[in-house]
Amino acid sequence: MNGATKKVISRTVVGEQIDIRMLTTILIKHFKKKTGHYELAPEFAFSVVQAGPSPDKVMPTVMVGLSRMALVEVSEATQMSVDAGAIQKKK
Repeated sequence: MNGATKKVISRTVVGEQIDIRMLTTILIKHFKKKTGHYELAPEFAFSVVQAGPSPDKVMPTVMVGLSRMALVEVSEATQMSVDAGAIQKKK
């Protein structure tokens, strides 16, 4: 880095960690869905780079990033879906 000092970025979890079902529930509430079953639909971005543990051990490498999330309605309940009606009853 041409002698520059690299700044270390610290990260701290805010609140409790949430799982996929909780994130789905949050989006159902955000979009004010009252009925139906919903799942998350992640969109990933892929990139191919050259990387390795050292300059002499570089190899083709795939980088995967989460680029977007969508809430999708499914026609019937699945193991990954959340029932919007059940969320409304919990109030």
